[in-house]
Amino acid sequence: MDGSIVYNFPQPAQPGQTVEVPVILRAPAENGTYTGEWMLKSPWGQSFGVGQYSVPMSVSIVVGSGTPENRRTETAFGVTAVTYQVDRRCAPANTFYTITAFVTSNGPVEATFTWVQSDGNNKRNNTLTFLEATTKSAQREWSQHKGSSPNPRWVQVIVTDPTYQEFDKVVLPDLCPND
Repeated sequence: MDGSIVYNFPQPAQPGQTVEVPVILRAPAENGTYTGEWMLKSPWGQSFGVGQYSVPMSVSIVVGSGTPENRRTETAFGVTAVTYQVDRRCAPANTFYTITAFVTSNGPVEATFTWVQSDGNNKRNNTLTFLEATTKSAQREWSQHKGSSPNPRWVQVIVTDPTYQEFDKVVLPDLCPND
């Protein structure tokens, strides 16, 4: 979308303060849906995103003919809930987790989300396409060696598009006991 690689902050920002950063983009010549993602960069060269998990900022646009007969009225559909099911399987040397996220929408929408894990092994740009209001599932696998740290482990789904939403974390059961 011909955006600049670097945009300067118009003024210094304090923690928790909101600052508008103007971004100039050019709509592509071809009809379609386009999404761009950006990270911010501090004066010290550190890249960062939005929220606790540094998710990239994004913008999505739909390029169409612009004629009235081809315009459609958009109703704000999106993800309304995420719940989880966690299955644990014990093996001689490892604990295996299968995390299923049940994602609910209130109508037709393409939702992009990130799996966030407490160990930082995140998986971005997952997509679920809803044709109607319904619940769909997505799965994530995670394995841990039985000698791993006993610290609590958790997984979270963060919807990044069409609207940024952080949903609750699910805490995983303890590692399988050493036999």
